[in-house]
Amino acid sequence: MKHLYAGCYTAGAGSKGLYQFDFNESDGQLEFRSSYDTCDNPSFLAANQDMIYAGSEVGKNGGIFSFRRDKITGDLRYINKTAVSGSSLCHLCVWPNGQYISAANYSSGSLAVCEILQDGSLGQVTDFKQHRGTGFDKEGRQGGPHMHASMFDPSGKKLLASDLGLDWIARYDADMSSGTLTLDESVNFKAPDGSGPRHFVFSADGNFLYVVSEMGNSLLVYDYADASGTTLPSQQTALLPDHYEGESTAADIHFSPDGQYLYVSNRGHDSLTAFHVNEKDGRVKRLGFYTTCGSIPRNFSIAPDGRFVIIANQDSGNIVVCKRDIQSGAIGEAVAQASAPKAVFVMLL
Repeated sequence: MKHLYAGCYTAGAGSKGLYQFDFNESDGQLEFRSSYDTCDNPSFLAANQDMIYAGSEVGKNGGIFSFRRDKITGDLRYINKTAVSGSSLCHLCVWPNGQYISAANYSSGSLAVCEILQDGSLGQVTDFKQHRGTGFDKEGRQGGPHMHASMFDPSGKKLLASDLGLDWIARYDADMSSGTLTLDESVNFKAPDGSGPRHFVFSADGNFLYVVSEMGNSLLVYDYADASGTTLPSQQTALLPDHYEGESTAADIHFSPDGQYLYVSNRGHDSLTAFHVNEKDGRVKRLGFYTTCGSIPRNFSIAPDGRFVIIANQDSGNIVVCKRDIQSGAIGEAVAQASAPKAVFVMLL
């Protein structure tokens, strides 16, 4: 038995914020266990040993909340909170040494680093980086920087941060002893004008970087291992059907456990787009589109054995568990659903 945690928006949604479910690994069934109303708009969660950290996506001066997790029952106990300068905190990343956590602030376009103390609680902010400038769509969503995610590359030494507003993926050298960042100016990962990079993942060998273009509705592939100077994507592939004319914006991205398949969620088209990945050259081939059985899918998670995909649908307020064929990569029928108002994040532990 594993435990599923869902983060939901709370403003005007009748939502408690954090929801906890038991997840049956054999048949994919969900059973509600508890809810927690400690944190407003916990739109992103991160785990570190027996701790869970929730980012509060509010206007100004959001915060990171820490919870201790019972490894047997999965129950959470609130520990403390650290305020983070910036606005609309939307993404968290625990550092490889487990001693720091970085927080991306969307509206202010900033990145903060917070200390994790020995007992797992949150300490002081150790660094703060403010992006500046405007992007291609100056009169629209790119009138300023909009940080959307941060993640370490497989070396565990470089922290990358995607900026939707500037069409840029910044790379920082991370000092593990002080929790500070220094911009690596040797490389500039540039996204196509107006594409709006959002979430991203690396191939297991670290040779390739895969970036979701939220505004451009495309998957960007970068040759990462030998990147230097201004680096453009080596492949750009559409996430939507050729003749689709409705509104849609891309959101989350995950590899299958075996690294052979890649999936991206589409809000509006309400689907997951599946790709097969060529492990040698990193290129992708689109396989198809699969319904999320709900409206406005945000984050999703794939079970460790690859047999199920768990999807958070924001507007329909449901969490859906779908079968997944580990051989073909196809996503099948829904086997379970659970109510979670304004669900935007799911994490399986």
